[in-house]
Amino acid sequence: ARYEPLAATATDELAQVLCVFLLSSHNLSSGTVDWSNGAGLYAVAHRANHSCDPAVAYRQEAGRLVYRALRPIARGEAVTFSYLFSHELMLPTFLRRRLLEGRKYFWCACVRCTSAVAEAGRTLPCEACALQGGTGLKPHTGEGGRAATAVSGGGVGDGGDLARATSGSTGGSGGQWGACTVCSSKAPPSDAMFAEEERLCQQALTELPLSAEEQIRQLEQQPGWHGHWVWSAALWRCGLQLLRGGVWEGDEARARLGWPLLQAHVRWADEHHGPRSRHFLASQMAEVFACLAAFVAGTQEQAPHSSYEAAALAVRLCGPFLRVLELEYGEQDDDCQKMRRFFLHHCGKCGKRAPRSLCSRCKVVSYCSANCQRAAWPEHKRMCGAASRAPTPTNG
Repeated sequence: ARYEPLAATATDELAQVLCVFLLSSHNLSSGTVDWSNGAGLYAVAHRANHSCDPAVAYRQEAGRLVYRALRPIARGEAVTFSYLFSHELMLPTFLRRRLLEGRKYFWCACVRCTSAVAEAGRTLPCEACALQGGTGLKPHTGEGGRAATAVSGGGVGDGGDLARATSGSTGGSGGQWGACTVCSSKAPPSDAMFAEEERLCQQALTELPLSAEEQIRQLEQQPGWHGHWVWSAALWRCGLQLLRGGVWEGDEARARLGWPLLQAHVRWADEHHGPRSRHFLASQMAEVFACLAAFVAGTQEQAPHSSYEAAALAVRLCGPFLRVLELEYGEQDDDCQKMRRFFLHHCGKCGKRAPRSLCSRCKVVSYCSANCQRAAWPEHKRMCGAASRAPTPTNG
C-alpha cells in the first residue's frame, strides 16, 4: 500500500518519515530541467547503501535515476554508491567515518574501511628514525573498531562538515601500525604524532591564515609526511590557487607555477589509489581543465607557445577523466561536451590546433601528425585504456 505522509499525525511517524527522506533521498539534477533545489525518494534505489569503494555513480535524467557502474560488479554483490563527494574518498578512514557520522549518522563499516590491507594514503613518520634524522614510514591497516572521537554539533551539509571532521582528540589512532620501512621499528606512533596528524588534516581541510605555499614548504621540511593524504591535499590546494589566481590576474608565470604541483597531485593519487583515482579526482580535474582552457584562450594571440603548452597539458592531465565525468554527469552535459571538443581540436603532444589523427583506442585524444602521436605514445598508453572504458548503464 502507498504510504501517505500527510496522513501521519503522530509526532514519531512524522519524524520517521522525515529521517528516511533526509538520509535516503537522492538530490535531483538535470541538464535540461532545474531540479537543483529538489530531492527524490526512489522505491528501489533508496535501498542502495554507502561504500567508500562505490560500485556505481548516479545522476538524474529529468527525474529518472540512472546508475552507472564505476567498476565490474560481481554477481550477487550489493550495488553501492558513495554518500561522500568523490574527492573526499581519498581521505583517511578515520576522517571519512567522521564525515559520514556527521552527515548521515552512521559509522562506516564498508569493506574498504574495515580492510586489514595497509591503508592507502595514510603513513606516519617513524619517530625512531626522526630522532636520527631519517624519514621512515609506518603503514596503517584497517581501523576495525570504532574510534572514540565522534563529530558533534552543526547541521547536515551546512559547510562545516570538514572542519568538524578534524575536531576532537586522537580519534584516528585505532587500527594496526606496521613496522618502519627503514629501521623496522614496531613502536606505535605516539599521542603527539596523532595530534600532529590531526593538526595537519585540519590545516588541509579548512581555510586558515596559512597560505597553500606555506603549507607546501612546511611539509617539504617533513618528508616523512609525503606518503600521507595531507601531502596530496597541499599539492592540490597550492597548485589550484596558483593556476586559478594566475589566470584570473593574467599572470602567466604564476599560473605556470601551479602546473607541476597539480601533476604531482595526480601522480600521488594514481600511485596510492590506482584505478580508483579516476573517480576520486574527476571533479577536481574538471576544475583544472576550466582553468587551463581559460589560460589557452587568454594567451593564444600574444604568447602562442605558452598557449600550446597549456593545451597539451590539459589533454594529458584531464583527458583520462573525461569518460568518468561523462559517466557521472552524462555525455550531453555542456561541460563534458566542451572538454571533448577541446581534446578533439588540440594535439595531445604539442597542443596545436587542427589535429588530424584521433587515437583509435580511447577516441579522446587527437594529434596533429603521426610524428606527434608516436612521440606521445609512451606517456599516452598509461591513460589510454582507462580513457577508453565506456560507461555501463544500470537504471534504478
